[in-house]
Amino acid sequence: MKLLFLCLTFSAVLLNAQVPSLQQRDSLPPGSKMPSVSAEWINEPVRKAPAEKQKQITVLTLVDILSPDIFQTLRMIESLEKKYALENRAAITIQTVARNDLSLVKKILKSNDNPFVLAIGADEKGKTFKRFDTTVGTLPFTIIAENGAIAWKGHPVEIETVTDSILAGNFSRSNQEKISAFRKQLQSALKAGLPDVVAQTADKILAIAPLDTIAMQARLYAFEQKGQTAEEAKFLAEHIRKHPQNSMQMRMLLLDLLQRLDNTPDWNKTVTETITEAEKRPEDSLNFAAYLLDRSVMANMPIQAILNLSGNAVRSFKASPRQDMYADALEIAARANYAACRLNQAIALQKEAVTVREKSKSPFLNRSRKSLAFFESLKTLK
Repeated sequence: MKLLFLCLTFSAVLLNAQVPSLQQRDSLPPGSKMPSVSAEWINEPVRKAPAEKQKQITVLTLVDILSPDIFQTLRMIESLEKKYALENRAAITIQTVARNDLSLVKKILKSNDNPFVLAIGADEKGKTFKRFDTTVGTLPFTIIAENGAIAWKGHPVEIETVTDSILAGNFSRSNQEKISAFRKQLQSALKAGLPDVVAQTADKILAIAPLDTIAMQARLYAFEQKGQTAEEAKFLAEHIRKHPQNSMQMRMLLLDLLQRLDNTPDWNKTVTETITEAEKRPEDSLNFAAYLLDRSVMANMPIQAILNLSGNAVRSFKASPRQDMYADALEIAARANYAACRLNQAIALQKEAVTVREKSKSPFLNRSRKSLAFFESLKTLK
């Protein structure tokens, strides 16, 4: 199930996370100028110049491509790149640099069945790692800078919390240090299989940062371990009510729980509320349209809302530098029109998606072509 898979993915990253042991003499403490990055890029990062009075946030993660948890780490960073793709409060650059040889990085990435779409490269002659040498302890290691000055250094599980805090204008290094300390306790509790301690520790993090995704997933994971699905749904619904700015991911997890409980009235109510929230951000429109296509019972599918959400995503991403997300939006819109028995519109949208993927040499091109061939084959049925 999606919820369990997500919780297991989260726990895999957190269980393997090691709090970096910085070298004794740190020549790049918080407040220092962020050094430049030199890399042989496989996929170059999208760099946007900040508008007037707009913040500039740079997120650099240093990795070893041979780390046992590298795929989980990269998937997490990939999802964050998508989350912040159209962020208008700041110009955000997210990039990942491996200390390994370029050919090895390419080989390991290609060994995964599902291609990665993120800004990643290999360190150019060791220049980047040399510049950050005094700050790199245990890899992976993330450095986050605000307006060119280092604001935070630590494990990549902290990227979302720190970035969201900077965007909201309430980042506190002391609070983040407390959260990091609690995460160490959370890691120990997960390894020991102590769901009650996991829940208690997650609550401590949520008291500081109510929207902390890692803490919320840990809290839900504790419910899962104890088989308390009804209590889990009640807890999550109440948390969303108190904090309506909760991520779309949390709202979809609630819908998963309600579906498992066969609670159709609350599922319908939550869908209606979530549609209103999803319309506010194109990436949320895209993700929720895809979710509803995948998870709705056919007789209960809100097809008009899915058409509207996917159409909103297509319009928003068309001029975006993230053309991979434009192609994703086109394909979701094609599926929505197919579900609405609008085959000609579905084919037109899928053709455009194929064209976009051809231009960008997308690793998903073959998959897109197969979808187009399927739609077109339906025209030949007798």
